[in-house]
Amino acid sequence: MSRPTLRTAGIACLLFMGSAPRPVDAQLSDPCSVECGLVLGATSFVFASGVATALGRMNGGFTTTGQGIASWTGGFLVALGGGIALAGNGARQERAIYSAGLGVAAGSLLGLATESLAGESTTASRWAATLVGAAAGALSFGVYGAITWEDEDLPVPVASFSIPVGF
Repeated sequence: MSRPTLRTAGIACLLFMGSAPRPVDAQLSDPCSVECGLVLGATSFVFASGVATALGRMNGGFTTTGQGIASWTGGFLVALGGGIALAGNGARQERAIYSAGLGVAAGSLLGLATESLAGESTTASRWAATLVGAAAGALSFGVYGAITWEDEDLPVPVASFSIPVGF
């Protein structure tokens, strides 16, 4: 590194260290705790694997390892971000995450059963169908769990207006 670069890095480091600390919000809100976080992590892993499998099958495979890594990472970040986006409303967050976990189980069983009933399924195609089904189940059950949560009769915000949920 040259002298001007070292000086700039030193100044930036001093400014960063001298800045006042800011309050930090937790990604998981009460009652969603450690178990909820573990389910979110596992669900995100399975969702990412299903997304990568689906993209690979749609494109006839990946030509580079980077393509597979990019699709898996994108799926993981989307699933993890979806669970974290509900921070601040712990009960809704917990319901959405546990619903997504149930969706993984239901979707994987449905995907495996569907592919097994197909005439010419192979072990690889059954695994792929199981992963894709698990990802679809996690997405659909997670979204359902998030939008059907009710704390009395709260409106669900849609764009810039709201629709009352309770009857």
